[in-house]
Amino acid sequence: MKFASIALLGAALVASAAFAGCNDDDDDDGDVAPAATTAPAATAPAAATAATGGDETITITAQDIAYSTAAIELALDEPTTIVLDNRDQVPHTITIYEDQDFTEAVPDANTGQVAAGSQGEIEVTLDDAEQHFFRCEVHPGQMQGVINVN
Repeated sequence: MKFASIALLGAALVASAAFAGCNDDDDDDGDVAPAATTAPAATAPAAATAATGGDETITITAQDIAYSTAAIELALDEPTTIVLDNRDQVPHTITIYEDQDFTEAVPDANTGQVAAGSQGEIEVTLDDAEQHFFRCEVHPGQMQGVINVN
């Protein structure tokens, strides 16, 4: 009987400590403090897509030597402005190519070097439903993407 009382008292202490920990927020208004979260490591989203319907503007952010999107969709034969928002500490570009090997650049489809903290833009109208590709000429092996033309 003595053993059962000690076990019951121990269980009650554990339960009360757990309950007290859940409601201990040090706020005067009684709200429970939100749980702490850990921010994810900065990586380039591999499958993110920014879509447009033509006569539109698409903004691609450059940060941590990565584009904010790896794929965009453009409407066939519709003008689209692509803005490069460089939030990085180094210059970046966007150049559009007709081929995946990056050997045939689309004429006038290059932002040129965009300085850190600046924006650059290009207006492009693609007249074939083939996939096109884009990359940063400063970081060609790290910053690439695909353009789907519909």
